[in-house]
Amino acid sequence: MLQLTLLEKLVNNGEEMQSNCITINNLDLHNNTALKDIVLNGIGIGSINLSGLDNLERLDILGAGLREIDLSTNTALTSLILHDNNLSSI
Repeated sequence: MLQLTLLEKLVNNGEEMQSNCITINNLDLHNNTALKDIVLNGIGIGSINLSGLDNLERLDILGAGLREIDLSTNTALTSLILHDNNLSSI
């Protein structure tokens, strides 16, 4: 539960989320519509829900082992880095 509390503190700043110390199987951020930047480096994430994040401009997920991601609703996205994950498609 400490991990979720840390995640909530990061998300609640309204515009940016950065972390390098969280391990989550399924990360659901769809209710955090004010997010513009998400940077997740060296964490463990199986899948992430970013649906409805219309303001999301930057997404960096590095070394997370991410298996699934759907970016079809993230129309403002201008910067995308998904390095060192386990994605079969985007």
